[in-house]
Amino acid sequence: MQYALIKAGRVTNVIVSSPEFAAQIAPQWERVEPLETEQNQGVGIGWMWNGARFLAPAHAHVAAPRMVSVLGFRRRFTPAEKAAIEWAAVDRADQPDAQRKQAAELRAMLADQAAATFIDLDDAATTGGVRKLEAMGLIGAGRAAQILGAPVQLEERP
Repeated sequence: MQYALIKAGRVTNVIVSSPEFAAQIAPQWERVEPLETEQNQGVGIGWMWNGARFLAPAHAHVAAPRMVSVLGFRRRFTPAEKAAIEWAAVDRADQPDAQRKQAAELRAMLADQAAATFIDLDDAATTGGVRKLEAMGLIGAGRAAQILGAPVQLEERP
């Protein structure tokens, strides 16, 4: 069955899945709406949801969501960057509290990534997290823009 995945009153993706999977991912969305009726045929990315029915987009161009798999996201980082991030996330008792807290924040970010179904490259938590890695010096200057701004490749898609 097809389902519309809705955020901020807009269809951001349409998937084909079982009802069980749709129920499992529902907490990540404002609404997961089945597209089983004839009136919902043709609903796609960019359509609006007014709480009762779908509305066709007013304009022809709708930006596609920029979502990648968790592995696809990790592969946007170099091996050296991944190693630096992992090393900075280690809790070392001999470090000052500020560094230990920063390591805990990194571990929490890594845990969130590992638990994610996909990574939305335009999500505020994603962009903020990658920019924070750059500010911490764990990735080079300008790398946040490269990691977040690179076009989504077919092999990166969830």
